[in-house]
Amino acid sequence: MTDEPTGKHQEPEDRQADQAHRHGTHQLNYVLRGELVFGRRRVGPGMGFFTPDLLYAWRAGEEGAEWIEIHAGEPAIFVDQGPTS
Repeated sequence: MTDEPTGKHQEPEDRQADQAHRHGTHQLNYVLRGELVFGRRRVGPGMGFFTPDLLYAWRAGEEGAEWIEIHAGEPAIFVDQGPTS
């Protein structure tokens, strides 16, 4: 594990969806292409968004999506609710 920021490139298939999860870190995302859908929220190219260490799920738009995730430390995948403040 590291406390240094880490980055990850994501490029899922059209309309691909991910189950609810969290990473154990705060996360900043920047969309390069396509669209991401989080519930009723849509995020398109050139837009960024912050995801705290809470459960979330996403779905790629009709033409897929491409984005960069920047994590505050080394991310992992958790499917439980995790720590509460």
